[in-house]
Amino acid sequence: MESLDDQLIDAARVPTAVKAAAGATGLAAALGVILALQNLTLVQWAGAWMAMPIGVLLLGGATAWAAMRTARGRPYGLSLALSLSIALVTGCIAWLVIAFMSGVVSLLGLTVPAVGLAAILLDGLALVPYGKLTAARRQLKASGHDLDL
Repeated sequence: MESLDDQLIDAARVPTAVKAAAGATGLAAALGVILALQNLTLVQWAGAWMAMPIGVLLLGGATAWAAMRTARGRPYGLSLALSLSIALVTGCIAWLVIAFMSGVVSLLGLTVPAVGLAAILLDGLALVPYGKLTAARRQLKASGHDLDL
């Protein structure tokens, strides 16, 4: 029979749902960065229009960082990834509207919001397993185990 500490250590492993959410969020972030770089390098935007792809680039980088935190099960990683994914999708949809109005059509511009919406869905589904993970890690830390959690 396993001891309570062994059960807590098993519960402190990152669940598959959380890993899937982190992977989808990371993919959305990477595609967002590629979309922003594509629009910064291939199209010359004048004035204030230049701020939009730079904003998407920064949101993509921040979302990728949050996805890495989520994949390792770090505190507040999933909630941060979820909120940044929502901001990234909103920014990409706004950018898509601006690009279409300017006559710039990109298949990547259509793909990023769809992947981002899938990431938001998976992040939402992973909230309960992530809560159990953080609770188990808190209990391990309170009982004196230092597992770099």
